Amino acid sequence: MLMDLLIQAKTFSDFLAETERPDSIWRRMNELDSIHEGILERELTSLETLARASLRALPVNLARMYRFSGLLPDPDFVEARFSAAIEFLRSSITQVRTGAKPRKNDRGLYVDQQLFFYLADPEAVVVTNENFSREIKTSPQRSRIISYREFRDL
Repeated sequence: MLMDLLIQAKTFSDFLAETERPDSIWRRMNELDSIHEGILERELTSLETLARASLRALPVNLARMYRFSGLLPDPDFVEARFSAAIEFLRSSITQVRTGAKPRKNDRGLYVDQQLFFYLADPEAVVVTNENFSREIKTSPQRSRIISYREFRDL
């Protein structure tokens, strides 16, 4: 449906006008960039905050996010389940601690880390042209992060 609006519009302004109609489910399309920037800014600030915390506490803090009725999942289970995401986050934090400026040089750190949460599903595979071997070295999920070339040749 959104693609139809885009294809039928003669100009980008026409597209935005269509998305703002009262019956549209695609409102605020003209704000997507600022919404994205706001979320990205919040997450990069969080990365800087995490850089001041203990790396060992990451699985414990992540387990707290999955608290249910006062019960916490076992942090070791959480670390195993999200091992690639946590290992990538630890690497990102280490980079920030040693002077990296993700806002300036690597705004994709947040997106990459979020992508690796999908690997908690044992059937998921991440296909990428990026090389994450410097960031993810020990996670058993590493074998499910494959290059586009490997994917193509399957």
